[in-house]
Amino acid sequence: VIVEALKVDSLQKLCSSLEPILRRV
Repeated sequence: VIVEALKVDSLQKLCSSLEPILRRV
């Protein structure tokens, strides 16, 4: 369960990091 939570958290962080980059393009 903890591993799944970490996956979701890291995925959200990744998406939030990529979002501004995608908006620039």
